[in-house]
Amino acid sequence: MPVPSHESDNMNHHPRIHGHFTLLGAGRGHVQVKKLEDINYYILRSTFGYGKHTPYLHLLNMAGIKTLEAKRKFQALILVYKCIHKEAPKYIEEFFQIKICNYNLRGLGTLLTLPSFNLEWRHKSFSFLAAKLWNLLPTYVRNGKDISTFKCLLKKQVLR
Repeated sequence: MPVPSHESDNMNHHPRIHGHFTLLGAGRGHVQVKKLEDINYYILRSTFGYGKHTPYLHLLNMAGIKTLEAKRKFQALILVYKCIHKEAPKYIEEFFQIKICNYNLRGLGTLLTLPSFNLEWRHKSFSFLAAKLWNLLPTYVRNGKDISTFKCLLKKQVLR
């Protein structure tokens, strides 16, 4: 699946960025993500000695881990937090812009502008998906005073 042009240009200039765009499964289809979850399920079943009848979420709880999707969302939201607080590399910060609003609304200054695209595949880009996830967070989570507070609040919110 092609990566949007503005992101692929940056990935060519900054090879380290590729890892950031795979956080949300960008460039991966649902089939590939499902295969990764199936492999994870098989490994957990083998490790704990359970059969196919054991629910995947039960095995994840026993191991004290979350689904791969939840982990990717968590990592992406941490990256967005770092971008907003100028703790991330500049070339990643450029993907996110604070939403400017003339009204006095709750959460003002912490919402991100969603990139506007007419093409469906652009809605699968990292910048769009991460900004959308960020905007769905409650204001008190987005306004965490530092990264450790934000992570604690995020674990309670996203990874329940």
